[in-house]
Amino acid sequence: MAMLCHHFREHQFVVHQAMNDADTLIVQTALNFASAEQPVLVVADDTDVLVLLVYHFKTSMADVYI
Repeated sequence: MAMLCHHFREHQFVVHQAMNDADTLIVQTALNFASAEQPVLVVADDTDVLVLLVYHFKTSMADVYI
């Protein structure tokens, strides 16, 4: 996993690695981008991610697509 993260960073990708529960990291990262008025696409097959996004989304944020 470390090699893959390193490869992405070398090619200017932003990489976040969750040590435990990734759901909260995914939602937190997506909403941080949406707060900066950047539309966000979240690809996840976990309903927990959807529920967290709906709960924490504010109307002042940019669009979040899932």
